Amino acid sequence: MEYVSFFDLLLFILTVLLFVNVIMNKLRIKEPTETLVRDALPSVSVLIPTRNEAKNIKACLNALAAQDHPRFEVIVVDDSSTDSTLQVANEIASNNDRIRLARGREIAPHWIGKPYASFQAAQASRGKYLLFMDADVVLNRKALTMMVSAAKKRGAGIVSMIPFQIKEGFIEGILAPFKYFHLFLLFPSYAMDWPWEPLAAYAHGQCMMIERGAYKRIGGHSSGSESIREGVALARAMKKKGGKIRLLSGASLAKAKVHGKPPDLWEGLTRYLYSMANRTLIGSMLLAVLYFSLFVFPAIKILALPFTAEFAGPQLIAPIVQILFGIIMFLTAVGSFGLTFGEAIFLPLGALIWVGMFIRAMLVVMSKQGILWKGRKIHLS
Repeated sequence: MEYVSFFDLLLFILTVLLFVNVIMNKLRIKEPTETLVRDALPSVSVLIPTRNEAKNIKACLNALAAQDHPRFEVIVVDDSSTDSTLQVANEIASNNDRIRLARGREIAPHWIGKPYASFQAAQASRGKYLLFMDADVVLNRKALTMMVSAAKKRGAGIVSMIPFQIKEGFIEGILAPFKYFHLFLLFPSYAMDWPWEPLAAYAHGQCMMIERGAYKRIGGHSSGSESIREGVALARAMKKKGGKIRLLSGASLAKAKVHGKPPDLWEGLTRYLYSMANRTLIGSMLLAVLYFSLFVFPAIKILALPFTAEFAGPQLIAPIVQILFGIIMFLTAVGSFGLTFGEAIFLPLGALIWVGMFIRAMLVVMSKQGILWKGRKIHLS
């Protein structure tokens, strides 16, 4: 124990506590198993806001066209794409009368692009349930049936699903999983049933189903009109109204591409962190310190110790154990969503880059210059 400092012990205890949270989240966030008799399935409107999604929209719509749900429609509202998104979507829609396309209106004051396009799609919809879905999500044939069955049987106002991540290349492989890891590591999903804690509410905006009546009660997307993470905003509004929220694993029911290769990946993840930093700058600073301390500092210590004057081999034990425990926790949290062991062993490097993106996001917030996404500058109030 003489080679284990108080700081090492503190880091290990904190890691164990966070690992407990990861396990509790994994036990709660499971794939849906509910199924309803085909004739009892409520109607669903699948609503897809698009902006420059020509590379993704074909696979998304083809998968929807193959769904086994008997009563659903698909509405695509395009948010001023400058590529061939609408042309590609129109080719598919021309052969499937379930799919309707529309050009989005000019963004209204106090809205940002995606929530406004989603709002317009909801206005044109007819389904009992509204599935808001990103164009880079591809559903398994039974996903729509499973989601609406889970929503109805659990009496939930919002049911959202976390898709399996499709990654290409080394950088995507070590960085993209942090978006999910952040959720499993720090968010207490079990607290979503606590009515006295309004902030403990989360919905995954990539694939989020809302019962129509509940959607109207929370004011629709106006609850998240100026939010990059509108799923969280709508979930919190739902909880304040007393509605139930359920978060599901979609590891075998849905898959989604990450933001793309650098620099798009960097911009996409920084945009995600920018919304967090804009809400709580001090909290983001603490999170950056947390990630650095837990996952980066032990690796730096291992590299630096051999060059110190009083180096002894047992001094490496504590940081090595810390890193190994972190890798195990990383795999436990998001291994089912596409993280491989080969990617997980680079946890310290990925965490270092993640901290760098945290810092950049905080600097953007402090500078008030806004963040660029798909050719459009976004400013959060």
